[in-house]
Amino acid sequence: MEILSPSTGYKDQTTKLALYERYHVKEYWLVNGDVPSVMVYRLGSDDFYKKPDYYRIDESVNSRVLGGADIPLMLFVRKK
Repeated sequence: MEILSPSTGYKDQTTKLALYERYHVKEYWLVNGDVPSVMVYRLGSDDFYKKPDYYRIDESVNSRVLGGADIPLMLFVRKK
């Protein structure tokens, strides 16, 4: 999981994405606090990432890596 920031966002979405794909990381989450949303890249059977799934902060992500656990994204929202 990466938290996107202006200084690292491009690297997270290009260099790190390619690196994680090369080493067969099954899921790669990119959290965008500005929108707020989460993109989840999942490794396909061909060992390449597919088009990411997009989730709003009020949704849950079903993680195949975590045994099908539903992760409510509101857990990542900072309380004011």
